[in-house]
Amino acid sequence: MKGELDYLLEVVKKAQQACYDAGAVEVITNIKIHSKTDAATDTFCTYHRGVTEANHMFVEK
Repeated sequence: MKGELDYLLEVVKKAQQACYDAGAVEVITNIKIHSKTDAATDTFCTYHRGVTEANHMFVEK
């Protein structure tokens, strides 16, 4: 997902709650967060690998 952190964390909370509402008694959620400042000139998506079909949507044109 891509967006504002607070919004994305709310999405995660709602997904977890949906699991509980469906009968789960325990939920494990793994989250990776990639953030950068405007001073960053490269992203993890392009570093060494270049733009690929799998990561093109994360690279500004």
